[in-house]
Amino acid sequence: MAAAFAIACATLAIEVRALTQVATIACWGAVFVGISLARRMRAPLLSIAPVVFMSPLFWAIMKAATIEEPVGAPSSRACYLPDSYQKLAALPKGLVLAPINLGGHIIAHTPHSVLGGAYHRISKENRAVLEMLLAPPDEARALLRNAGVFYVALCFDADTLATISQRAPAGLAATLMRDQAAIDWLAPADQKSGPVPEPLRIYKVR
Repeated sequence: MAAAFAIACATLAIEVRALTQVATIACWGAVFVGISLARRMRAPLLSIAPVVFMSPLFWAIMKAATIEEPVGAPSSRACYLPDSYQKLAALPKGLVLAPINLGGHIIAHTPHSVLGGAYHRISKENRAVLEMLLAPPDEARALLRNAGVFYVALCFDADTLATISQRAPAGLAATLMRDQAAIDWLAPADQKSGPVPEPLRIYKVR
């Protein structure tokens, strides 16, 4: 009976996402233990380390220090401005393949639908997005066709594509970052681009 109750409580915690809060509390408990040990060791400076480790600012700095900005990349902010989606919004309605963090912005600022987005309930679709962006162009072509993708929309900033490109240098995303003309089955949707690259690059699947 006790085992069944424990299993039920664990299942409930998973379903209501309570484990995240439990993990946070546990981490702060670890911080308290670290500070207590530092006091016993009479090392006051050591007690600062657990607090710094738990600080969101510490992890933000670590992220900024480890991500390499692609050459000629727009600022990350430009990728999320409504004006950056005007050209995509003017195209005939269709399914768009875009990095997960752009999905919500495409839905908000265009009439298009997206394959994935920053929502935990669509993990299958988000996995498909990553598989397409990581796959070599020839393999990605079949995946896009099977999914019914009309457009590929990418923003070549550090936050969006740097990690994906580093993970798969021969993948679809990395290939487009290096040479837009290298993939013959993708055509730039706007042939009238000016000398300054648009934050959002749009390609039509041929």
